[in-house]
Amino acid sequence: MLLTSLDFTTSVWSGGTTTQLYIYPPESSYAERDFHIRISSATVEVAVSTFTKLPNFQRVLMILFGELEITHQNRYSKLLKQYECDYFSGAWDTTAIGKVIDFNLMTAPGLKGELTHINLANNESYSCPKKSNDLLKAIYLHQGELKTSQHIIKANELFVIENLDEECSFEAIENSHIIEISVTQ
Repeated sequence: MLLTSLDFTTSVWSGGTTTQLYIYPPESSYAERDFHIRISSATVEVAVSTFTKLPNFQRVLMILFGELEITHQNRYSKLLKQYECDYFSGAWDTTAIGKVIDFNLMTAPGLKGELTHINLANNESYSCPKKSNDLLKAIYLHQGELKTSQHIIKANELFVIENLDEECSFEAIENSHIIEISVTQ
């Protein structure tokens, strides 16, 4: 399933905007906190920001542009550069310094999310590895252009792999930066 900007929902938060790319189950709501999986991208337009608390959810944050110093109160601080991730509890008190565009994966209890950056040169191929406990496998094309046997994927589009029993392959039409999203049980 190929999702484009026509399928995404953008809203304002205290530090900028957030764009919801995917939510599961489809009838769930971020505001109601009744989702199992949520994929989004946000712009942080203020120098210092406070993260929305999301008790009972695990978060993975990856930086797409810029640098962010993230601080989890009484736990640790970490400087995130482009394509670096931080894995943390949504229940933590979290603040950040830096203006960035980030990529977020949020998962409900019992699920484990992972984000992986993959850089493909022109004409290079990649196959998403299949795991027996995959619940969701998707790719977000940050930059470039890809093709599959059935789709052309352009920058800022999300491709959700619907048949998890088969390996899915991609070929770069031009140099591409991919974020592979994996959620397991």
